[in-house]
Amino acid sequence: MIRITLLFFCIVSTSSLLAVDLTKFNLNYQINPYSSIEVQLHARADQDSTYLVHRIILGPQQKFDNLELRYLAQPTLDTKDHRDITAQVSPRLIRQLFRGQLTEVAIPNYARDSLVILEVYDKRVGIAYFFDTPVLSEYNFPLPTLMLQSGYDTPLISNYSSTKDTLRLSGPNENAYAYYYSYKFPPASPPMSKEKFQRVGKFQIDSVFDLSNGELFQLSRPGLYFFQSDSSSLTGRAHLVHDAAFPRYRDLESLIACTRYITTADEFKNLQRNPSKRTFDALWLDLAGDASKARALIRRYYNRIEEANTFFTSYKEGWKTDQGIIYTVYGTPDKLVKGKNFQQWYYDRDEFTSNMTFTFVKVKDLFSREHYELLRNEKYAGMWFRSIEKWRTGR
Repeated sequence: MIRITLLFFCIVSTSSLLAVDLTKFNLNYQINPYSSIEVQLHARADQDSTYLVHRIILGPQQKFDNLELRYLAQPTLDTKDHRDITAQVSPRLIRQLFRGQLTEVAIPNYARDSLVILEVYDKRVGIAYFFDTPVLSEYNFPLPTLMLQSGYDTPLISNYSSTKDTLRLSGPNENAYAYYYSYKFPPASPPMSKEKFQRVGKFQIDSVFDLSNGELFQLSRPGLYFFQSDSSSLTGRAHLVHDAAFPRYRDLESLIACTRYITTADEFKNLQRNPSKRTFDALWLDLAGDASKARALIRRYYNRIEEANTFFTSYKEGWKTDQGIIYTVYGTPDKLVKGKNFQQWYYDRDEFTSNMTFTFVKVKDLFSREHYELLRNEKYAGMWFRSIEKWRTGR
């Protein structure tokens, strides 16, 4: 699916709403697995409206009875001119979830080229949380007109599903086109690398097939699929298909691949030449020093991989993206600031992450509305190797 950026803000009262510049807040809760409110959004367009589907999952201390939802539209992130469009939308509850809800709203057509914001206001403590979806087209291709559903009636918000899932497409045309890519994307290069991943000449269509609108189907081959209702347009929906465990990994091939960020070139080549559980276990035991520390290190590292997959998966697995490599090594940033076409992550928690800043620039991409590339620099080399050594010694 098209993955929508999640922004989390805390404000003392909604009375200050018209004086809020959204670029001034620390947004690190958007990629914090322990956030008390989790929101995912997916937007699609039709001739009359922009439809926004959102899934809200609450932490153990939150209850929907204590919350109020509002929908706002504004031109950009840094404006103070908000427009409350709550009265113009009619939320439709699709499904009640465990500690959550799946809801769809139709955004008025005049807000199609805006930044649409969902406000979740906690009445108990007077705190509002804001989550935005960039309906803006300036840094994106047009919104997709297709909705991918799980079964008959549940919109699929995640960017991925498994080979065992039953899916359905709904859209404006009778038929849709599906493009399949089996290409395995490489992991991101380190932040001091001069290499830049290029898809040109490598990222080729393997096959094309038709799907009828409303037809139930399964995607039996892992890889990337791109769905379009009009093959001549520059809009569509990318969707990654993996095994049922994803965003976790269970198979040895994937577990070995994920070690690329913290292994030496020789260690990684040895794992690839001898892909056995014995070789894999020996690596972690050698790094940690004993079996107990090795188990804890494996658990911590692969939890990071799973979280990176959850937050950043687009046309490739989340841990392989530029944001994914930084998240895997450093975790949730101490501070996250978002601008119109960039994000900055700040770390300053110990001697390994003293005053570090990573800048990600938004890139217009047909396969993802949330594709960010890291601005690499040789200055990161020293701190990067120190951080990798911290992982390798189990600290």
